Amino acid sequence: MAGVIGVVSGVLLIGVINNLLTLAQVPSFYVQASTGAVIIVAAILTTVASTRSSEVRTRT
Repeated sequence: MAGVIGVVSGVLLIGVINNLLTLAQVPSFYVQASTGAVIIVAAILTTVASTRSSEVRTRT
């Protein structure tokens, strides 16, 4: 269930960022670049969190 909530909140976040940048008349290249940056940061944070949680499990 937590995975579904994370996906939905991520989609909403990207949608809000895209809409705000579009309303601010930012060129489409930068809108797409910001979407890619958000996805990359999310992937990095997921990897770091997963690595840390597996390290904690192996220590105990």
